[in-house]
Amino acid sequence: MPFLQGLSWLTIFGPIFITFILLFVSGMPSLERRYDKKYANNKKYQEYKKRTSILIPLPQKG
Repeated sequence: MPFLQGLSWLTIFGPIFITFILLFVSGMPSLERRYDKKYANNKKYQEYKKRTSILIPLPQKG
């Protein structure tokens, strides 16, 4: 890539790292655990969780 010279191509790792942390380490997993405990017996929540994507708005499943 001609616009990334020297070590400037390393800057692409910042957004990738933050996305990884939010999706797999601190952000989403902790929220999922909290709401799974809070709404464990709520069938509507469980159905909503099955058919809705976690972060990116995608078409609903089934």
